Amino acid sequence: MNITTFSEPKTDNAVTIVAMEAIDDDLYPDPEKLYEQIFPLIKEGKNVIVDFQNFEESTPAFMSVAIGTLYEHFPEEQIEQSLSFINTDEDVAFDIEDVVEGTKEYLKDPERHENAVREVMGGAYE
Repeated sequence: MNITTFSEPKTDNAVTIVAMEAIDDDLYPDPEKLYEQIFPLIKEGKNVIVDFQNFEESTPAFMSVAIGTLYEHFPEEQIEQSLSFINTDEDVAFDIEDVVEGTKEYLKDPERHENAVREVMGGAYE
């Protein structure tokens, strides 16, 4: 997969975000908080390194909000050039890759995906 760098991040013009610090919340980990830190940095043209050291909150739903949503706002190439990850365990890497690939597929043809969901759910999806 070409989306992410899991080692040797681009350090020129880089900002590191520690995921556990970004989502720190007493009630529940909020992926929106991580997204809100990444988004403006990519918009400014920074290289963003997300450090997942000691990250135990990985789920596809979390990564969909924190990382997948970026693809709705930036070209794929810009994200691939600007965003990298360090200290990812197998679960984190898998969830990121899965969400990114799914998001890219969805954004190629959202209507096709929504029609497929409607078909599977028997029209109950609205």
